[in-house]
Amino acid sequence: MKEKIITIELPTPFHIGAVNVYLLVGDTITLIDCGPKTKEAWTVFTEQLHHYGYRESDIEQLVLTHYHPDHVGMYAYFSEPPTVFAPADEMVYLQRDSLFLQHRTTFFTTFYKQMGVPPKLIEGEQKKLAMYAHYASVISAPLPLGPTLPCHPDWQVLKTPGHSPDHRSFYHKDSGTLLGGDCLLPHVSSTALMEPPLHGETVRLKPILHYRQSLRMLRSLPVTLLYPGHRLPFSNVSTLIDERLHLQEKRASSLLLALQSPQTPYELSQLLFPKIYTKDLHLTISETVALLDLLEEQQLVERQEHEHTTYYVQKEGVEVNEAP
Repeated sequence: MKEKIITIELPTPFHIGAVNVYLLVGDTITLIDCGPKTKEAWTVFTEQLHHYGYRESDIEQLVLTHYHPDHVGMYAYFSEPPTVFAPADEMVYLQRDSLFLQHRTTFFTTFYKQMGVPPKLIEGEQKKLAMYAHYASVISAPLPLGPTLPCHPDWQVLKTPGHSPDHRSFYHKDSGTLLGGDCLLPHVSSTALMEPPLHGETVRLKPILHYRQSLRMLRSLPVTLLYPGHRLPFSNVSTLIDERLHLQEKRASSLLLALQSPQTPYELSQLLFPKIYTKDLHLTISETVALLDLLEEQQLVERQEHEHTTYYVQKEGVEVNEAP
């Protein structure tokens, strides 16, 4: 591989902890992701740039794996912003389109209510979503990513949706190196986070189904080293993917055991995440609904609607065995 990869770890105000951004240094200097919009992160970033012999103005382009604030926010601090390339279906998040953001707020208010979440918690979660927006940046004119990284033709752009609707990873086939964003992390299972449907669609997304496809696709590649969005690079990619897929199946099995009578996703989230189901509502509801989507795809559960609330229950005749 002719390019050099430099890891810069930046602090974040989020539970996930520090985030990695990467300098891909070749004929063009490219920054992969850019951290949250905090002065602390920007100070660490510029200090690390100087440590490696670079300046802010040396960065010629910014490529984003996905739109989450800990990966895009620091763009606001560039005095001369570089050209930005990003996943096509995530442009509305980066541009902070007001109509889409209102649609997103309305979607989650309705969604949480349907999932059985109490009104007071819904109100608190909407305030939290608004707070997260402070750590993001408006990127008004990003360019869509093509099949290879701009100015780095040996790097393939892979669609790895699941953690976000249009997540991208970047693969160097000759060396087996993957810049993976948050598709696969070494220390925690990435959540298939719920998001509203895009482009005027009305059917709710089922991100776990796309995420499992993404993991299986990565499993088929000879990846020798993965640079993640958080924590240190790792090489046991296939083993870790198998563990993540098995964990999803084990959690889904535990839900199925609990669904001998109808329950809401909010009630089930308390079973799966008894310590954090109110503190990290978006994460826990997203994960719970994702597992229910998986069970529904496997035709093991069915949905029931009662007074605008969704309940899930085992399908009649289903044999339930706890996953090992």
